[in-house]
Parts: sequence; structure tokens; C-alpha cells
Amino acid sequence: MLNKRIGEIMRVVFRVDSSFQIGTGHLRRCLVLAEQLRKRDAEITFISHHFPGNLNHLIIENDFTLLVLPYLVTTADQHVAFIENNWELDAHHTKNLIRQYPNIDYLVVDHYALEERWEKVVNGNVQHVIVIDDLANRKHYCDTLVDQNLLQNIEKRYVNLVPAKAKLLLGPKYLLLREEFRQTALMKTPHPFIKNIFISFGGTDPTNETCKTLEAITDFSDYDLEINTIISTKHPEIKRIQAYANHNPAISIHTDTKQMAALMATADLAIGAGGTTTWERCYLQVPTFTIETALNQHEILNYLDSIGFLCHLGKSKDVSTGKIQKILSSHLNDTTEWRAMRIRLKAFAASVEDEAIARYMVEGN
Repeated sequence: MLNKRIGEIMRVVFRVDSSFQIGTGHLRRCLVLAEQLRKRDAEITFISHHFPGNLNHLIIENDFTLLVLPYLVTTADQHVAFIENNWELDAHHTKNLIRQYPNIDYLVVDHYALEERWEKVVNGNVQHVIVIDDLANRKHYCDTLVDQNLLQNIEKRYVNLVPAKAKLLLGPKYLLLREEFRQTALMKTPHPFIKNIFISFGGTDPTNETCKTLEAITDFSDYDLEINTIISTKHPEIKRIQAYANHNPAISIHTDTKQMAALMATADLAIGAGGTTTWERCYLQVPTFTIETALNQHEILNYLDSIGFLCHLGKSKDVSTGKIQKILSSHLNDTTEWRAMRIRLKAFAASVEDEAIARYMVEGN
């Protein structure tokens, strides 16, 4: 990899966006990698659009440099299409911003709307391009590709999609987990039965699965459950969600919490979507009922269901309140499969390596 002289600073630029449509997972996992690299004395810069619903403030709050791309007005739900249709303009703007910095060692690209044409335009201004992806649906012009998911035949997914010389970092070994999850996992004490349920459908919850799930849980007042529900203050149904809590003392609502890992670790069972949080739940060994809220979740959630890591209920449009009630009742009354899931997840958690991508970038292994 890099042949840095002693005392030289490693410079890393991240190209990533967040918004109501794009979600927040891409930015959050890049922030994890950025923090791991900062501990190794790297200089970090983020390049992002200022789309509606972005979390760019997290970049600034974590003391990283943020360069904002010129923002062209677009509707709140077309950010991916906007970049796909304007990829060349995006690439040139990014290239111009990168030129401010001498000797960029790594450009890390984590974006479903960017592919090899964009990467070829920007490539000449950096030493190495690392792409973080999990769709395997488009070509990349990169030196390294990271896909941290657990999938059948994952090593074959990127054949003919990356240059022959590209290094592939594949599988959960390369999970980008916030330090709080690693530390919390060490202190987790499993419960003997299902009492605490954790509900979270990400930072945006575009299909409003939270209300559907809370409606389903109202039928289980006899089970003495504790229900922690995580939402954003920007959730469009926040008043309705709060009303569920007002009428059911078992339900606690946590808005924009900074205690995600601690709350998740107390859970015996989770109900949520796919995405980055899937791996956080797996790492903390929390059996989960999942509801698919985006196309890119389909393959991963169905595979994890097939190997017994979670119970996938299906696509959002096919999951009713009644379906959630039926599966929850089944697991509350017979914990056999719930216990089996915990055993499988314990083995999974043990396979995850500490800061593997950051170590690869610095050490080359």
C-alpha cells in the first residue's frame, strides 16, 4: 500500500452524502472509519452535498473538515437520481475541491449513485481510490473495494465490476462499528427470556414502520415488556409515535439518542430495517425481526434469514400489523428459535476484527 515516510501525514478524503432519501448509514460508517484513521494521525476531509435531511453537522461536531458541493435545487426524494444524472458535474466539482490539498493518499467513495465514470474523472488527483459498496450492480474504477456484508458467494459478486488488480475486502471481518458498540459488547449480559424489545428503523424511517410496529405491540400488555423506540426528531409521525407512549407505559421514546449502543445492548429482541444497523444488532447478538424498506436490503436480509441470524418478515408493503403480532406471539410463547439465533450471533460477533479497514489502509494488510 502506501510507503509513507516517518512523520508524513496520511491525507484521506471521503465522498459521501446523507439526506432524507439517501439515508444516514453511508455517512455514519464513514465517520467510524474517519475516527479510526484519525487515531493513526491521518488528516480527514469530507466532501458532501447539503441535501435536505443531511447530517453534515455530525462531520463538524466530530471536528472533521467539511467541504460542501454546490447545491442545485432538487426535490426531497430525488437525490440519487440527481447525482446519477449530473455525475460529470459532481465529479468535476469534487476534483476541484480535492485540488486544494496536496498528496491525497486515499479517496474513500461511499455512494450508490457514483460509479466508474465518476471515479475515472477524479482518480488522477489521488493515489488510491477505495469504494465502499454492497450492491454489486455497477462497475467501479478503484484500487480497493470494501463490502462488509455476509452473503453467499460474496467473492464472486464483483467479478468484472472492478479492475483485475483491485483488492477486495469482503465480509463482516471489515465491519465499520462505532467504538461504543465494541465497548458495550464486552459488558453485555444476556437475559434468560424476552423482556426488552428494541425498535429502530433508521434515521428517516421513510415507510413509517415505527407506527406499524408500535400498533402491533399494543396487544401484548400481558407480557410485561419494556419497549425502547428510537426515532429522529425529524420523523414526520413523531406526534403519533409519542401518543403510543402516552397510552402505554411500557413504551419509551428516545429521540436523536446518543445512547444507541447501550439501549440496543439491553434488548432481548429487536424489530427494524436493514442497512448498517443490521450489523450492529448482529454484533451485539440481538435476535431481530426485519422489515425491508429499500431494495438494497433484499438480498442481505433474505440470506441472513436463511442462515438463522434473524427472522425476515418481508417487504414493507407485505408486512401488516397482524403479521408482526403473529411472529412476536410465536417467539414470546416459544423461545427455542430465539435462543438458537443468539448462539449463532455469538459466533458471528467473534469473527469480526478490530478496525480492519483502517489497519489495511495504514499497514497494507
